[in-house]
Amino acid sequence: MKKLNYIDLGAHEGQEMGLVLNHYENYEDKFDLSIYAVEAYTPFFLKLNERYGNNDRVKLFNNAITDVSGYTQLYISTGGKKYGNSLYSSKRNVNPNDVQEIYGYTFSEFVSKHVRHFESSINVLKLNIEGSELSVYENLIENNILKDIDLFCGHPAHDIEKIPELNDKKGRYYSLIKEYDIKLSFLCESSLDSSINIFEAVS
Repeated sequence: MKKLNYIDLGAHEGQEMGLVLNHYENYEDKFDLSIYAVEAYTPFFLKLNERYGNNDRVKLFNNAITDVSGYTQLYISTGGKKYGNSLYSSKRNVNPNDVQEIYGYTFSEFVSKHVRHFESSINVLKLNIEGSELSVYENLIENNILKDIDLFCGHPAHDIEKIPELNDKKGRYYSLIKEYDIKLSFLCESSLDSSINIFEAVS
């Protein structure tokens, strides 16, 4: 049986995790699944814990993924549902005066401390972290662990286009994706017809 880690950065309220778990019912004889879900915004994390806190296959983390490990500020969305919170105060939808302090890990440190059998497993990485995706890719490359990710899920542009303070990094972002041939598959609970089945994708 193959060991598979699904690492969800920006897990929100667990929508995509739910999709993965539903698909997994048909693949339990092929894969030993572990889910690592990271959500920085505490109210969303508490909802995650309500839904999945008793699931032995799921490990939940109320943290951010950052370029430098340590405490940082999460800027909260101005929207009623609080979608799109970000580590970047210039992101168009956040209130720079409404913040939550949160501990952030670099991706490599998070994996080293929390993800079991990372190097010997199939690893699926889903990213929806509101502009911080570039720092994850750079960390993967700098620590020579890009090769250990078998499938990326997310949106190619992510939110870098919405964050003025990242304007000077757009070129770096797109050239890095092209240079290292990082292809992102679409995984979305609200668009089932076009969403990928990760188990089929890595089989």
